[in-house]
Amino acid sequence: MTKYALLLSFVLCTACAQSTAQAEPKPAESALPEPLKNFTLSDKPVRDVAGWQRPSRILIAFGAAGLITGEEDFLDGIEVVTIPGAVPTETLNGQFDAIFTMCAAPQILSAINDTLWVHSYTAGVEGCLSHQQMQDSPDILLTNSRGAAAEVIAEHAIAMMLSLGRQLHVFRDAMAERKWSRSAVTADSYRSVNGQTMLVLGLGSIGRETARRAHGLGMNVIATRNSSREGPDYVSYVGLSSEALALAAKADVVVNSLPLTDKTRHIVNADFLNAMPEHAMLINVGRGGTVDTTALINALQNGAIGSAGLDVTEPEPLPSSSPLWTMPNVLITPHVAARSQQAMNLTRLIATENLKRYIKGERLINPVNRSRAY
Repeated sequence: MTKYALLLSFVLCTACAQSTAQAEPKPAESALPEPLKNFTLSDKPVRDVAGWQRPSRILIAFGAAGLITGEEDFLDGIEVVTIPGAVPTETLNGQFDAIFTMCAAPQILSAINDTLWVHSYTAGVEGCLSHQQMQDSPDILLTNSRGAAAEVIAEHAIAMMLSLGRQLHVFRDAMAERKWSRSAVTADSYRSVNGQTMLVLGLGSIGRETARRAHGLGMNVIATRNSSREGPDYVSYVGLSSEALALAAKADVVVNSLPLTDKTRHIVNADFLNAMPEHAMLINVGRGGTVDTTALINALQNGAIGSAGLDVTEPEPLPSSSPLWTMPNVLITPHVAARSQQAMNLTRLIATENLKRYIKGERLINPVNRSRAY
């Protein structure tokens, strides 16, 4: 064989090998369950992340709550340490490849040791991101359960808005005295939401579901979003966070569904509240720390805004000495907006599906951008 024939043979074999390598099929990825079909997946499979391997040992907190029991069939061959609550009953030694917990459970996060992945049962992750072990390990993957309670939290926000608008809390208080008093509320205090404008701060999963319901009630919905001006067709205008003050002046109702980050802390401050119309209502179902409590109390006392519905406060629990408890134009619920069997079922589904995907090395549901804190 001539040297030219050998060279040609080498070239052809190399091309053939490259073609074969390129044609090698990638592992098929599991389809998302129907309730999670619109949830966000990570950009790349976890098998492509440095350090990933099929887990040999995982820590599951709150297993007794039925989120993940540790006895699922797909965990065969994996050592599972299950903690019934937020506080370990014994020292957690050794390495955990993955940890399932609430971000508000620092004792569990202290068990991080060469951990590659932490999953939060809640949407809020500020407790995880501020924990020393997480800060010392910037490469730890973090996922959460955002979206699991979006619909029920949106319903809670709407319920608060309607209750305050129709003064239902006043009549509920009157029931304790068995008092039939139509004069307890003046006629001009009742409000209809039809035709009013709602400003949604944070057009994430909760914000979108709240906006959808408000639009269905005949409201004009505007919103702010940190990343872009894109939004669903039932939102008439999407502004950037820098436009919040200008949009607050147009709002009859402001629903705050923002996560707590360095940029959103006390974003609802005196300037924001003073920009709202005097009759306007503030509903907070996001995080308590996004609202300056002192400024809110002053605004309510001075008539800068009309009323407030608060499912979250700063601090939590709200001290019994807070003037907010006794204000007739304030409705408070103790951070329960996310509670429902539907939300619990979705939280469980996200956690179990994510664990299955991690074991297979697939893309994970609800990746958290640690620099953005959501």
